[in-house]
Amino acid sequence: MTCGSCGNTMYPGPESNADNDTNFCDADFGTCKYCGGDPKAKTLCAKMGENTTMFYDARIDILLGNGKGAFSAEDKKTFRGWGYAKKCRYIAKLIQGGKMI
Repeated sequence: MTCGSCGNTMYPGPESNADNDTNFCDADFGTCKYCGGDPKAKTLCAKMGENTTMFYDARIDILLGNGKGAFSAEDKKTFRGWGYAKKCRYIAKLIQGGKMI
């Protein structure tokens, strides 16, 4: 089995497949725990997986933006002071509210 995101070889089953064997396109593909997340991991980013971490990192960059970010200088300073989990929760609320995609 191959991870559809990074191409790593993995074994079928929940031990290595974050999709838990529910593959939407091909029986030979899945998502490894690195890309799809591992609920048993110790760090937030490892729990979310590389795919979700990159999703939130991209939106953090959009909000902070160089020059034309979505925040004022004061709001940027406040946002930068937040922990990663709080930033992700804030972005999730923006997405749920239809203010960010």
